[in-house]
Amino acid sequence: MKKIILILNLLSVVAIQSFAQDKWTSMPAFPGVARIEPLCFSIGNKGYVCTGSDQTFNGYNDVWQWDSSTNAWSKIDTLPQGCLARAGGVGFSIGTKGYIGTGWTNNNGPLKDIWQYDPLTNVWTQEADFGGIARYDAVAFTIGNKGYVGMGGATGAGLNDFWEYDPVSNRWAAMADLPASGRYAAVGFSIGNKGYIGTGSPSDANYSTALKDFYEWDQTTNTWLPKADFAGSQRIWAVAFSIANKGYIATGLDNTGTSTKDCWEYDTTGNGKWTMKANASLSRFLAGAFAFNSTAYVVDGSNNAGSSLTTFEQYKPSSVTGIVSQTQQSVSVNIYPNPNNGLFTLSINATANANYAVEVRNMLGQMIYSEKLDGFSDAYTKQLDMKEHGSGIYLVSLKTQDNETSARALSRTLVKKVIVY
Repeated sequence: MKKIILILNLLSVVAIQSFAQDKWTSMPAFPGVARIEPLCFSIGNKGYVCTGSDQTFNGYNDVWQWDSSTNAWSKIDTLPQGCLARAGGVGFSIGTKGYIGTGWTNNNGPLKDIWQYDPLTNVWTQEADFGGIARYDAVAFTIGNKGYVGMGGATGAGLNDFWEYDPVSNRWAAMADLPASGRYAAVGFSIGNKGYIGTGSPSDANYSTALKDFYEWDQTTNTWLPKADFAGSQRIWAVAFSIANKGYIATGLDNTGTSTKDCWEYDTTGNGKWTMKANASLSRFLAGAFAFNSTAYVVDGSNNAGSSLTTFEQYKPSSVTGIVSQTQQSVSVNIYPNPNNGLFTLSINATANANYAVEVRNMLGQMIYSEKLDGFSDAYTKQLDMKEHGSGIYLVSLKTQDNETSARALSRTLVKKVIVY
């Protein structure tokens, strides 16, 4: 068995800092029409809010971008011809592309089309239809360079099938079914090479039969394991996201028909541990959410009075380790997939302007790859291939120098191991 160990060696003028936040903050309201069930994803330091509907499921076809560097919204597009405005669809991102699909329209019923958005060209492209039957209120998340969609329903009993999308081959493959009740309006997130799904209801829009069971899916073995039940009340139409090595479930409609604002953190240790965190400022359900740079955002949704919302909130959890320079610059680095076979993606997100040097060296110190990113403050993604260089250990380094300072001694080093079989 070939094994390559890639060590990410982050050498820069940055220091490790823990953010003691656990705080929700009101942000500029969503400027589009108030709506429920928007489809959301994030790329780099930007979040995207697409389509959604009014309270009677008449869809909107606009697309909005949230830029965290300017704290501003902008309308960037409308859905392309052939992509129907919808409610109850899914949104996820893989690398530098966003994806939306499935959902419901009043005229067409459940959908199974999938669309890719490229923010560099502002172009939408229709991809292969979802591999399962058409549905709405499904769950989606990303692990490495694959997308995953499952659960939901199509007006009958909830579904428990689960599918993997490969953007390279543009194909869907059936994965192991969830070994539990099929469900509408569940939530999911991923941590490392594992995905998590829970809550929801086995019947459409029925809060009285809401669930709180919770399951872990292992990408390596394609197997499910039951984990500790969600510690909050049974609910549907909540939001979920992951930050660093923790997962979060917040808001939703509980099994008494009451909208909620509680937020719970999931720790993967052992059978899983849930901890109640700070409440959101507003109770809501049918909202959208996205997360990046150790921060999550919740947008739109409905209150108990049946009014659609434009409220936009930011959540920063406690005890999240970030990387911050003397000038409060932040940069996040990720290598995926993990494990991999020598072909991997290096992803860098920087929220402040700096000069960067990316290098890949073998253990003899020989340069395999190098690139300079001068005056850079955005998202960078590069697919690297170590297969032709053989088995061994490679050092992937990101060297950072603030534009505001002269060269200075390197401070801290962050090391990640990626095992390649």
